[in-house]
Amino acid sequence: GTSDVDAHLNQSSASSGQILSWNGNDYAWVTDQTGGGGGTLSRTTDTVTTSGAIGNQQDVVMNFNSVGSSFMLMKVQVSHAVWFRIYVDDASRAADTRVQGDDIADGEGLIAEFISNGPETFDITPAILAYSNQGSSLRCAIKNDSGGAQTLSVTLTGIILEA
Repeated sequence: GTSDVDAHLNQSSASSGQILSWNGNDYAWVTDQTGGGGGTLSRTTDTVTTSGAIGNQQDVVMNFNSVGSSFMLMKVQVSHAVWFRIYVDDASRAADTRVQGDDIADGEGLIAEFISNGPETFDITPAILAYSNQGSSLRCAIKNDSGGAQTLSVTLTGIILEA
């Protein structure tokens, strides 16, 4: 015959994909809840271009408004020789009065900086986990190092972690 355990568990009523779960009074076979978690994250790119030509050695601000409030930065592509900087907020950007090549103190709000001698793509390994204190707007600055007036563009590639 069947044992008391077999009868209690009622194995014959179990279906494929079910698990044994306590319902408050007894064990019962229920559909396994395999959902949860968010969807798959995917790479995104965002390009910002200066509004017109920027003079040689001129420094201007730019904002990326489509990268979320936290993100994983994987790649930076610049169109010309530039000094490109990324900050957590306007105050950090405004407070950075360094000249190109000088280090900044830790904790001053600089996420990353890139210096290029011409058009270049920087593959960031490992990727940089970063955030913005300005909602979903990433604050940046760019200095034209090309030797002449240029319309500058920067493309960021990464994964938005938080809208």
